[in-house]
Amino acid sequence: MVGAQLSEHAFGNAIDVAGFKLADGREISVVRDWKRTDSPEAAFLREIHAGACQQFTTVLGPGADVFHYNHLHLDLAMHGMTNTGPRRYCRPQPPPDLMPPPRRPDGLPPAPEIDEPMDVARATMRPISGPMVLSGPSAALPQQAYDNRPAPPPILPAEDGLDTSPTSSIPLSRDD
Repeated sequence: MVGAQLSEHAFGNAIDVAGFKLADGREISVVRDWKRTDSPEAAFLREIHAGACQQFTTVLGPGADVFHYNHLHLDLAMHGMTNTGPRRYCRPQPPPDLMPPPRRPDGLPPAPEIDEPMDVARATMRPISGPMVLSGPSAALPQQAYDNRPAPPPILPAEDGLDTSPTSSIPLSRDD
């Protein structure tokens, strides 16, 4: 479709997982076992989903939307940064007992919640309404803060001390 946003699959940046085949031969299917709430298979799938939310930036599973009822979608799309690292989009939200404790904040303000996954690297720019202010703050420092400081040394030596001789022994021609 013309103008449609490309999936992370198109960039080799996503994978869909529909099920698992265990070493003992058992098979666990997302579409069959996700809704069996009291089964060990459902518990396994929920732990896989919660763990994936810590490793991937986008995790969508049954209950996220109509397109992911039968598989887990895992990708590494960039949704921006938060005060604890990359913004992660994980749906449905895993229960708190399956999630590890939150990481230590790095001093940035917390990111707002987002409703839709969006790859900000491919987002279109909207024009800014109103004038942009390109000057710095209008408050000036008091002049006395600079009165007692010595003048900084010049970055380049005075003009009369510059060596203006050629740096190459190859003569210049008119074609250069």
